[in-house]
Amino acid sequence: MAAEKKTKGAKKGKGRPTYTEELKQEVLAFIQENPVRGVLKQAAAKFKISYPTVNNWIKGSGAKKPKAPRGAKAGKTASGIVTINGVKYAPVAKAAKPGKPSKGLLKSLNAIEKALASIRKSL
Repeated sequence: MAAEKKTKGAKKGKGRPTYTEELKQEVLAFIQENPVRGVLKQAAAKFKISYPTVNNWIKGSGAKKPKAPRGAKAGKTASGIVTINGVKYAPVAKAAKPGKPSKGLLKSLNAIEKALASIRKSL
């Protein structure tokens, strides 16, 4: 009788590592239990598996990538409004700095000004 191999994670050898079904189910359970942003990357780091492998397992299982609930970040919303002690603060829009007009635009403005000046003289 051959001794059974005890593998915790990946089998070492040539080429790609092969993972046990138990590890795969453990990773998928971890992902479903923690629906936060970046959970796939966290799972890959925790179980020492590549991110594409974890992503393929999610796709292969038919499950969707978990999404963090809206407003998961403390105190911030999607529009940039910050809530501090129950008071909402909205960001102030910055005024755009006037840029230099293009050369073509300057030429046309000068031509219009000359035309207006000649009209004023004729009146």
